[in-house]
Amino acid sequence: MSGNEIWSAREETKNKLKTTLKNSLFIFFEEARKSYAGERHNPREFSEKRKKDYKIIYSL
Repeated sequence: MSGNEIWSAREETKNKLKTTLKNSLFIFFEEARKSYAGERHNPREFSEKRKKDYKIIYSL
């Protein structure tokens, strides 16, 4: 492999990782948003697990 091929492969891998991370964060925050909307309507059903999820979100 030439230097250009190696650099190109490196950039491609980096871009794939960035895309995967963005998609994962989008899904995570979308689920949290849905959960929060449900929590406002049903506060008694707000579980301990969801509270832990919000601690993670706010620590990011």
